[in-house]
Amino acid sequence: MTDFGENIRMAVEGLRANKIRAFLTMLGIIIGISSVIAIVSVGDALIGSVNDVFSKIGGNNIEVTVTSADADATLEMTDDLRIQDDTIEAFKARYPDIVKGVAVNATGGTVTTTDQLKNSSISLTGVNPDYFNVQNIQVKKGRLLNEEDVSGARSVIVLSETGAEKFFGKSDPIGKTLSVTGSGGDRVYTVIGTYRVDNGILSDSYSNQQAYIPVSTAAEDSGTSGYSFILVLTAQGTDTAAFAVKAGDFFSQYLPENSGAKIQSTSMQNMIQEMNSQLGTVSTGVSVIAGISLLVGGIGVMNIMLVSVSERTREIGIRKALGARNGTIRTQFLVESMIICLIGGIIGILLGGGFALIAGKFIGITVFPSFGAVATAVGFSMLIGLFFGSYPAAKAAKMNPIDALRYE
Repeated sequence: MTDFGENIRMAVEGLRANKIRAFLTMLGIIIGISSVIAIVSVGDALIGSVNDVFSKIGGNNIEVTVTSADADATLEMTDDLRIQDDTIEAFKARYPDIVKGVAVNATGGTVTTTDQLKNSSISLTGVNPDYFNVQNIQVKKGRLLNEEDVSGARSVIVLSETGAEKFFGKSDPIGKTLSVTGSGGDRVYTVIGTYRVDNGILSDSYSNQQAYIPVSTAAEDSGTSGYSFILVLTAQGTDTAAFAVKAGDFFSQYLPENSGAKIQSTSMQNMIQEMNSQLGTVSTGVSVIAGISLLVGGIGVMNIMLVSVSERTREIGIRKALGARNGTIRTQFLVESMIICLIGGIIGILLGGGFALIAGKFIGITVFPSFGAVATAVGFSMLIGLFFGSYPAAKAAKMNPIDALRYE
């Protein structure tokens, strides 16, 4: 233990005597470790945020889409191919304990206001009441759409908070009217509520100029009926992967024969797993590329340790002449190599954590380096020191003391 402590003391003194050289030697380790820490930390935080977003908008959701049976062909969507309201009601009745809601939407197009902020565009989406539950859209003022609004095809509208502020300033928008013109003609909508969605990194995409109107009103303006896409909210604990198959089979039976269309039913859980896998693969790939600099840094450590062995040849000869064993000499240089890499690794962790925090601020997520990533980085940096310091240490240990003492 005394010898090991002495080796550490000698290694630290050697680094102090050659501060610039020691820092330049550490630079490759610092860059490699900081890059890996930053990438892994941001990658983990991004995966966590994506999972959180999908959890908020419905981790138990199932997407049911009418699409072309031929991947190379474009499907011409007609009303007989779309999923109709009575089919949705039959689906709810078939699985009452599993289906907790079915969100539908229809594009209302982009319209232009004719009173407030003339020539200002706003995007309309026709939805049903279930849509708000499935998408976790919360009312801020007034109310959201209800069944009466849909059944009566009312000219009512729910604006985002930012949209309401844009059109009505700081005044209360509830009960005020918004006149628009578009492909469906002119309409005057009454504002019944405002919303804001808190879905983490996707919040800003929701809190824009998107506005919601009854799906029946949108269908009336577009002259179409039915939906090419619906979102099913299932009960907690449902095996969504298995139920997605049942949902696909149910809606497929309503498609006309030889229509060239098919039902594609996808579990949100499967989508989450696939996205996590893709993000993890990208993060790992980029980390491996960043890790190449660790290899370069390790070669730099080996090079400088060989220089150190050459410079201290007489010292090695004197120590051996005084009775130092080969193992003692080997340990001395291995410890010095590992300390160089350990210090470089610690600096790299601090820099990598800082870079990760800055990156998180830019992309709007909270990033904290994980304990596992930090522990791995420390252990890996010491292993680099052990591996790349082994050859110089072995060379020093094998020196003949007489030849070493003669070295000039």
